[in-house]
Amino acid sequence: MTFNIIIVGGGIAGLAAAIALRSDHHTITILEQSSQSREIGATISLQPNASKIVENRWGLADRLREQGSMPDSAFEVYNLRGELQTRVPLVTSKYGADRMIYHRVDLHQVLKHRATSDEYPGQPATLRVSSRVKGCDCDEGVVELEDGEILKGDLIIGADGIKSVIRGAVLGKEVPGQTTGLSAYRMMVNTEELVAEKGFVDVIDPRIARTTMVVGPDRRLIMGPARNGSVYSIVALVPDEKRDEESTSWMTAGDKGKMLATFADFPEWATTPLRLAARKEEDIGLWQLRDLDPLETWYRGRAILIGDAAHAMLPTQGQGGSQAVEDAEALGAFFEGFKGGEGREEVERVCREVFECRYKRASTIQAYSRQAGRPVEEDVRVAMNPAEFMDYNCFRPMPALELVYVHKIVNCPGKTIVGLRVDFPPNGSTPPHRHGGASVSAYVVSGTLLNKMNEDPMKVIPAGGSWYEAPGCHHRISDNASSTEPATLMAVMILDSEVYERDGMAALLQIDEEYKHN
Repeated sequence: MTFNIIIVGGGIAGLAAAIALRSDHHTITILEQSSQSREIGATISLQPNASKIVENRWGLADRLREQGSMPDSAFEVYNLRGELQTRVPLVTSKYGADRMIYHRVDLHQVLKHRATSDEYPGQPATLRVSSRVKGCDCDEGVVELEDGEILKGDLIIGADGIKSVIRGAVLGKEVPGQTTGLSAYRMMVNTEELVAEKGFVDVIDPRIARTTMVVGPDRRLIMGPARNGSVYSIVALVPDEKRDEESTSWMTAGDKGKMLATFADFPEWATTPLRLAARKEEDIGLWQLRDLDPLETWYRGRAILIGDAAHAMLPTQGQGGSQAVEDAEALGAFFEGFKGGEGREEVERVCREVFECRYKRASTIQAYSRQAGRPVEEDVRVAMNPAEFMDYNCFRPMPALELVYVHKIVNCPGKTIVGLRVDFPPNGSTPPHRHGGASVSAYVVSGTLLNKMNEDPMKVIPAGGSWYEAPGCHHRISDNASSTEPATLMAVMILDSEVYERDGMAALLQIDEEYKHN
């Protein structure tokens, strides 16, 4: 018997979920509505909060490097005079990983291989194309395809984007994405062509791996390199009233003349990439940006929403794909112990825990993304501050440890008992770790913690809850469940006196090797 998972949507969110959920006990089917499982020609960035999952935890760093992935060194904002207004260094030592830039096609292909190849542990997922879902019974775990085929799963994951069918089934009503007042032209040019344009290079050197934004009163250009710097990506954001084209699809071609006319009052240096793109035979993409207000829930019965289906957001923070990866990681952690035969109530309980774990954080980043998309007052002094959002988006602070007491145990020679107070700030997280040869009893004093040890299922432990860790236990997740409220834990550890006297506090927390740079 296996736990049967149906993922609706074969984009980045759906593939990430398939990777995170891979297990010998999980049978995974991905349903993709298009006839080809592919992405469009554009760049995508994964912020440190997600790149550490994709590249380190899922082991894809080398394969992505082969495709030309690039670490992003900084986020810079310029006004129309070409003056640098804001620079946010993307410091690996602070965030624990790099912000990475990928070509969307490359990232999609690597994720698809990781999800469906038999080279990796666990059953590979099965990807079915031309499989458009038209309905879902969330309580029964049944999806119906457009051709009438019925499929049944223990868990249904709605990763079907802004136009999600599963969202309507979960909520019992249609909740369409709402217009944000912004549309975006997407295009790519060869970097070597741009380097030859002195006016542009005098302000922005496209050979440097960084993301730049040129901001006018109501329009902006977001730009950066990809594929080892061989191509340069441009997203031109315009208010809807500034253009007379309409699109909600990634694949719609925009009118090059209308795009240039929209930016006619921008300085010549800033519009250089647009003019280069307009000369090419390839189409430029146009779509109307839509997002969602925070939904009342993401789950019902055996179904749960992730990615844009759950929390579509503007691209201004570069967090859309990253939040989908976080959703996937949460699903993998909470459903790891499921082996088939679990009832609807048990599946729904865990879906609720995933929702409660992810909802506040994703909703906050939705709000940040909207705020960053607001027009500025004028084009000389840029009023936005990207650094305001960076720490929350990408940084999970370590908890603070306070030594409360240390005593040698009189009636147990050679053993020492240590009491620790552990204060988790909002969004706080401890990297995967062990406590050496210590046995640990822990009690949650305030707040709520997420706790996962060895291969056991994830547990949500509120104030008053407790747990025990045997010597050598692998504590894989120890996080504050809240992104807005602190939490406090008391831990009592018993270990060899000789070890404590030799190593001190270092004996109490041994972080996994690959996370030590955090």
